[in-house]
Amino acid sequence: MRNRMPRPDGADGQQTIRILVFVPITLLLLTIVVFAALTGQFNDSINAYYGGPARDVFVGCLTAAALGVVAFRGCSDLEDLALNCAGFYAPIVAFVPFDFSRSAPTVRVQGEADPTLSLRVILLCYLVAAVGFVLFDYFKGPWPLGRLWQGTVGTRVLVTAALVGLAGQTMLVLIRVFEPDTRFAGLHLVAAFLLIASLIITVASHVVAPRHRGGVHDAAHRPGTGLRSLYLGLLVGRVVGGPALWYGLRAAGVSSALLWVETLELGLFMVFWGFEIRRHWTVGTYGSVPVTV
Repeated sequence: MRNRMPRPDGADGQQTIRILVFVPITLLLLTIVVFAALTGQFNDSINAYYGGPARDVFVGCLTAAALGVVAFRGCSDLEDLALNCAGFYAPIVAFVPFDFSRSAPTVRVQGEADPTLSLRVILLCYLVAAVGFVLFDYFKGPWPLGRLWQGTVGTRVLVTAALVGLAGQTMLVLIRVFEPDTRFAGLHLVAAFLLIASLIITVASHVVAPRHRGGVHDAAHRPGTGLRSLYLGLLVGRVVGGPALWYGLRAAGVSSALLWVETLELGLFMVFWGFEIRRHWTVGTYGSVPVTV
């Protein structure tokens, strides 16, 4: 291998994190395809694999991807906020099954522990860890919310939506954890919706006007006109294509309609993420300028 000097701005590490986010999501999608080939059918949704032999892959891949997007430093303040939100929702999607009453009997716990109590403890510990991360992030330096709020109207709308989603999801988790005889109703579904919405905002952050970007990101780190057009197409595909595919498949009586919508949303995000890996790829020396199209 050729000798390469690490970039002084740490961009080589950020590129590694990009790849480490790409890999577990690819593994999850590949696992779904393999199990479908072995069983001769697709499940109703990605979460349906929670109750089968692919549970460990499902939970592990979502958790690994969540840690990756949280650790990743976005190319803009808006992208960083959206990815942190996505990293908060993904473990909830992984930990809480869509139908807890049906999935609980398949969960193996040690001794006589109650699956409901176990999930309560997991979610409480997770919230404590999330609060710890927020406090650490707050005290390590100034938050970018002030800069974001000085951006365009579109940026302010996206930031408001992200913050309202975070507050709402946190309150819902607390309500479901402390309510008597909880079945964690709606917790997975809301988290999944907000996860998709956060990933949509991530793509949108590369399309809206660049006034929301931090001062450290110069013009060389912004996608060119061609890539912005591609990202706009991916954004429209995610916002419009997902619901259109859902209603079309449901009208046709396809039982796995949700699975295909989830796959479309994840697939379009993976296209975006793959192009971001390529755009920031460096050859020979890590210090070269990212590719723009």
